[in-house]
This record gives sequence, C-alpha cells and structure tokens, in this order.
Amino acid sequence: GAMAMAASDGLARLRGSLLSAPGRVEATRGRLAEWLRGRAMDAALHRMLTVPGLAALLSAGYASWYASFIAARVHVSHDCSCVAGDDRMRRILELSGCQDLVYYPTFWAPTAFLQLCLLFVKELCIFILPTPYTRDTVVLRDGQAMAVDWMMPAPGADPAKPVVVLLHGAFQSSHSAPMVSLSRECCAAGHPVAVMNRRGYELPLSLPKACMLGFDDDLDEVLVHSVAVRFPGRPVVIVGFSAGATFSTRYVATRSRRLAAASEASTGSNLTRQIPRILCGVAIDCGFDVSDEGAISRMATPVRQFIAVCIWFQYWFRHRHVFQSQSSMPGAAPQIASQEGKLVQVAAYRYVRQLSRSFSSHEDWCAERQPELGSISVPFIFINSMDDPVTVHGNIDSVRIDIEANPNLALLEFARGGHGCKTGFFGFKDIAPQVVARFIQAVQATEEGESEVASQL
Repeated sequence: GAMAMAASDGLARLRGSLLSAPGRVEATRGRLAEWLRGRAMDAALHRMLTVPGLAALLSAGYASWYASFIAARVHVSHDCSCVAGDDRMRRILELSGCQDLVYYPTFWAPTAFLQLCLLFVKELCIFILPTPYTRDTVVLRDGQAMAVDWMMPAPGADPAKPVVVLLHGAFQSSHSAPMVSLSRECCAAGHPVAVMNRRGYELPLSLPKACMLGFDDDLDEVLVHSVAVRFPGRPVVIVGFSAGATFSTRYVATRSRRLAAASEASTGSNLTRQIPRILCGVAIDCGFDVSDEGAISRMATPVRQFIAVCIWFQYWFRHRHVFQSQSSMPGAAPQIASQEGKLVQVAAYRYVRQLSRSFSSHEDWCAERQPELGSISVPFIFINSMDDPVTVHGNIDSVRIDIEANPNLALLEFARGGHGCKTGFFGFKDIAPQVVARFIQAVQATEEGESEVASQL
C-alpha cells in the first residue's frame, strides 16, 4: 500500500510539472528578453555618450529648433485694385521672382540677434580687407567735401544699364557690409555703382552741418557732378539701407515730383534740369516715421541703448571741434540723458539735430525729412524683416495703407532676417542684394519691352 501511494504521488507531481512547464518557459523567455533589452539600451546609451553620439544628438536637436524659423515664402504686399488698366508693378514683381521668393535664414545664425552679430563680423572683415572702390571727391556749393565711392562692372557691360546710387546707414559708410554686398551684386549684374558718403563720413566734416537722414540738395550735387559726369544720359536707381532707406524714399518722392513738374513747365533751376532721370528705387529696412514718436522710439532693448551711444559718438564726439565753433551749439553731451520723459535714443536723436546750423525747430526738422509715399511716381519696393529689432515691424502698420494706395509701391516682408541684407542659408551670400538686382532688371524689361532683358531673369 505504501508503495502504491508513493507511486501515485510521483505520478501527480510529474503531471503537475508537465502542465506548468509552458508557463515556466514563457516566464524564462520573458526574463531573457527583458535582460536583452536592458543590454541593448545600455549599449545604445553608451554609444550616445560618445563624442559622435553626442554630436548627432545635438545636431538633431538643433535641426528641430532651426525648423521653427523657416519661412515658406516672403510676403509681398501690392494692391492692384487701385490700378486702372495694366498693373506694371505686378508685372515687375512677377518678372523679378519676388512673388515666389523663399528665404531660409542662416542655419547657424537664424535669429535677429545672431544676424546682427554676423553683420558685425562682416563689418570687421571688410575693415581689414583692401577697399573695393575708386573714389571721387565732390565739393559742394557750401565748401563741404564729400566722398563718392565707385565700383565698376566688368569691361563690355551693357551701356544701357542704369547707375545704382547707394545710401548707407546711420553709423556706416561705403565700407560697410550692406553697401559692399549691394555694390558687388549690382556690379555683377552690369551696373555701375556709386556709394554716396554723407557729410562727416569717410572725409572730415568741415562745416557745422550734418544729418543722419541726409540732405536732398547734397544728393542733387552728387548726381550732377559725379554720376552725370561719369555716365552722362544714364538713368539712376536710388537704393538705401536703414537711415539711408528713409533718405532714398524721401528723395525719390520729392525729386521725381519736382523733376516731372520742371519737365512739364520747362522751368526749374539749372541744377534740377541736370539731375539724371530716376528709374526706380529700393528701401531696405526703412523706418518710415522720422518723428520722435516714430521708428526711433520703437527700437527693442538693448538696441536702443546701443543706438544712443552710436548717435552721440558719430554726431557729437567725432565732430565736436566743428560744432563747438558755432555759438548756437546746445549744452554739453551729458544732457543727452537728462531730457525728462524721453527714451535715451530719442534724447540723443533730438540733441544731435540741433548741432546743425540749418536747425530751426524739431517740428520743422521732422516735417522736412518725412517721406511722402503718395508722391512716389516710379517703381519702388520696400524690403523689411518682421523680426528686425532696429526698425521694428510695427513701423509698417502706420504706412501700410499708404503703400497699398500707391500702385508704384510694393512691400516685401521677410519673416526672418533681422536688420541687414538678409544673409542666406550658409551665411556668405546676401538675399536682399539679389532681389534688388533682379528688381532693376524687371523695371528695365517692363519699361523698354526688351525680350533680351526679360530672358536674363
């Protein structure tokens, strides 16, 4: 009996073992798979912690971050509903490719601040390298000497190409990155290029008269005594950047109207009749509103503090001996920061305008230099960035209606690009100069109807 019971127990245990074997196999298999996954994760983590692994991880993270700054297309504003009949500006935009323009910011400097840093690096490189220009010196009627720097196209360039006249920014000159980039691109397209250096730039200031937004009469004399002398009979294109953009906008508005009136009435001064015909114009990063409550007051921090220092340095410190010679000079420079209720850059802006002997009042000064967009009678484009910390995008809101009301105007808004010539993806080529060159060619094509010009676009 005992042996039978033992045999029965043995058979029961064997049957239980056989029945539970699949479960143990599955459990063992699960533990083995978990162990293998752990080893694989450890190996993957180990690979990621190596230098190539970390580089790949950081690159993937940066690519994801950069993707958020990509703009699919530049926004073009031009209202063709105000045009009766043929819309020439629409055809110009189509020929120049502006309506299909896609801008990708520099992959290693996509933000507005990094674009400014890149601009400073380019300025340093240009300062070190030899000058790319040849120089004319124009002595104005009041005795002030001004430097006009020229860049010529290759021999054999089309003699029908207009002369491009560039107007630099507030604290720059012909030897600034935007001016050099624009000069080279326009010159490569076959245009002679002249960069007008305003009073106190490149050449010493000899008279107590200067303005960061320029004087129209000075540009008149440069066009007559330098541009028309070198290239008689050729039309001109006026292109400005930053403060020079306000200058170019104002000049094209006032001079195109004055030249048209003088032509119809056969009147006007001898100098006015000698000014070359204005073909078109471009303003890059224009501030539009020159009043104390306008573009100068809307700058972002810390740009506004930097601009205030630059205004003081360029228009008082550098030329203090000239301005101190006039008895009407306002108090010492420290008063810049003491004007109650004024932002530091606005206080500097108001102070330095009083240094010129032509100053009468703040209201008259602003009225004389405010561009009238409705008076522009030739094709004209504005190129601005939505992330510009200097001439902020909010400046456009006050003039958008005026731009859309004039069939000769168009606005190109870059989502990125900061304050400058909108550096390309790799950081070497600028996009805005290419837009300018193609725009000029399109204006020529629509004006002359030459299929040869259109085929080059």
